[in-house]
Amino acid sequence: MHHMQSAPSRRPPRTPATNAWEAIRTAIMVPLFTGLIWWIANQSVGETRRFTVRLRVAGGVGWIATLESSPEFTLVLAGPNRLLDRLEAGLAGVGDFLDYRLTPSEAESGPVFERDAREVLYRTSLIERSGLTIETIEPPEVRFRVDRLVAGEVSVQPDFGTIEVVSSAVTPPRVGVEMPGVALGNLNGKVTVQVENALRDWTASHPGEIDFSLTAAVEIDGALRVEPTQVTLSGRVVGLLGTKQVGPIQILPGVPLAMQKRFLIEPAGNEDFRADLTVRGPKDRLSQLEPDRIQAYFDVKTADEALAGQTINRRAVVVLPPGIELVGEPPEVSFKLTPKEGAAGTGTP
Repeated sequence: MHHMQSAPSRRPPRTPATNAWEAIRTAIMVPLFTGLIWWIANQSVGETRRFTVRLRVAGGVGWIATLESSPEFTLVLAGPNRLLDRLEAGLAGVGDFLDYRLTPSEAESGPVFERDAREVLYRTSLIERSGLTIETIEPPEVRFRVDRLVAGEVSVQPDFGTIEVVSSAVTPPRVGVEMPGVALGNLNGKVTVQVENALRDWTASHPGEIDFSLTAAVEIDGALRVEPTQVTLSGRVVGLLGTKQVGPIQILPGVPLAMQKRFLIEPAGNEDFRADLTVRGPKDRLSQLEPDRIQAYFDVKTADEALAGQTINRRAVVVLPPGIELVGEPPEVSFKLTPKEGAAGTGTP
């Protein structure tokens, strides 16, 4: 028997079109794979990158935390590019803020304490899960303040500005607050509510009326709670107050007798112990107000003896006639204690 042999398979003949297509595919795929390999390698390479971030701090139940030092930090982070890119995108989404929450044990370190900035930033959420290493950080320390929250009450005092009001009343006269203990102490038991603009609006919408009643919001910086948030103010509008600049007013030193014998109280720099004051009150009283009806003085204390020869700054006390009030803060004076020649106990020969 004759065995028939199968004919060998043959590839289709290569045509010019086939050759052209393979050349095009090679031209596309080689750069694509090359670029992909480069990108993967680049994302895995460790590099460093500089970031500028701002730190925010949160407290806990019963206490509040704030930053005593600058919130801005410059740090250099090291790690793969893909992780650096991820962190950069994350920071862009939160305005470059990093959030840090103090632990209860740290709260007991207050009221003011320092921590290593590197350790603090490692514990912020974005960096903690970033997989990156902090190479350098400036500034190296971060300083916190912790204040206990306390509850209390403050009286509400309306400030009618240049409008003269009689028989004014506030309902309720006091509001409850919850805020840091230090800030509450600084209020000295009262909060001022500015109501001049609201009262002007009231008088404009109630022509011919003088007995008013309006509501005003009570806002206290740093308070977590104010209750109630509004009070009712009532009273009678008498007229507009005027303002007047009076001066120069001589500011006299109040010196203990023992120090008068041993020291001269002299102005420091260009100080001359005189100041012009702006006061507010009924226009008829202001028209008759003369500088000699205003008294101003500053206290020289026995403790100032330790600062003899140095410049001492002190706020003056201003005494005004009834119905007249000072606009703004009292003036500040700068003075020096100069030992009198031959005075005992001053170290002068």
